[in-house]
Amino acid sequence: MTLLPALLAVLGPRIDSWRIWGRDANADGATNGFWARVAGLVLKRPWPVLFVSLVILLGAAVPFLSARLSTPDARILPVDSVSRQAANLMAEEFDAGGAAPLLVVAHAPGKITEPGQLSVLTDLTRALQDDPRVARVDSLVSLDPRLTRAQYELLFARPELSPDQWARGLANAIARGNTTLLQVVPARDPLGPETAGLVDSLRLTVPAPGWRLEVAGVSASAIDLTRSLYGGFPYVVALILATTYGLLFLTFRSVLLPLKAVLMNLLSLGASYGALVAVFQMGLLSGLPAPFAFPQMGYVEATLPILLFCTLFGLSMDYEVFLLSRIREEFLSTGDNSRSVTVGLQASGRVITGAAAIVVAVAGSFSLAADVVQIKALGLGIALAVLVDATLVRGLLVPATLHLLGAWNWWLPSWLARVFGPSTSVHSGLAAVHGQATKHPRLDDSGATGQVPLPSGSIR
Repeated sequence: MTLLPALLAVLGPRIDSWRIWGRDANADGATNGFWARVAGLVLKRPWPVLFVSLVILLGAAVPFLSARLSTPDARILPVDSVSRQAANLMAEEFDAGGAAPLLVVAHAPGKITEPGQLSVLTDLTRALQDDPRVARVDSLVSLDPRLTRAQYELLFARPELSPDQWARGLANAIARGNTTLLQVVPARDPLGPETAGLVDSLRLTVPAPGWRLEVAGVSASAIDLTRSLYGGFPYVVALILATTYGLLFLTFRSVLLPLKAVLMNLLSLGASYGALVAVFQMGLLSGLPAPFAFPQMGYVEATLPILLFCTLFGLSMDYEVFLLSRIREEFLSTGDNSRSVTVGLQASGRVITGAAAIVVAVAGSFSLAADVVQIKALGLGIALAVLVDATLVRGLLVPATLHLLGAWNWWLPSWLARVFGPSTSVHSGLAAVHGQATKHPRLDDSGATGQVPLPSGSIR
């Protein structure tokens, strides 16, 4: 806002003195470059380009529908990490969930060592032991499987006077008044979907009237963290999308352009999300040789989609604004929608491609060189999203949709024009389409020249 304009004013035309590539030799270079040729191909076949691009982007996003979000465990660490090796050894030699048991706090309506409450606790413990999702249950009534219900009631009638030192120690450790602690060891991965279902089942369980269960532990914490992160995330996304739409509407004075810009960004994000699920949850690239192999985690780290949204939405919107601003500028001066798309893509293509190449190189190096899976996933997600956005979306999908929409790109209902003020420059461009079509002909899909139809309700 201050330094860059001042530097440009001081440097003037000298800003281009050290350009690596020479200027275009002719005045029509804006329509003869690489990106102009790409635009020409797209404008000749906009419907097939639109269809193929959408199929690719939506197909890439499909895996995200089965995404399983969770907090990371030792598997995100390098294979030679001591802590990961210890975790792997524990999982192999002991119960899979032994390192992360569920801690269930049971609240009874009376003293937990009373015969009636012990009977309910016994039923709860045995029901959990019969659950295939549970490997082991440790509670007051799991000291010895040979003990009967009556023997447990007798043993804990006066635990402080019990001759059994194990019974006294256990009662002192996990029983307080009307509360006791159960340790439930999952039979499968503590962060897996079966254990998550077990946590939800326990929280909904009421062993008897007046009883209440609370569940803690690694699995429960992971579930609570994920739900707290994404409980309000849709509202945040909706607010960001609405704010972005409003700002772009005020900038371009168009109803459809901001909507298209938001949808294009969501397509890029969706493709990136789907790729992450395919790679890290489903193990799509796990069989490749290093450094191109990515480990299969069975889940996507819970904070990753939020971080990617915050990073990529603004970055992609920058590219969109670069492109649309140049297209709008050309449209205002010529009124020719097709030429505006071609010139705009050619003029902004180098900037967008160069900026995207830098981001892809930096983020891609993280994904290949990092040892921690969370960093690899973040780098891969950013690199893929930016690569797709700068090529497939900006190079093919955006020009195709802009061409197909024609003058509808600049449509502003009259009542909105009265509220926010008409855009006289856009009016001039639209007028040029109708009044000066011979000066700025538009090439339609068939190759014939014709006028771009003015949408009903446009500014007049």
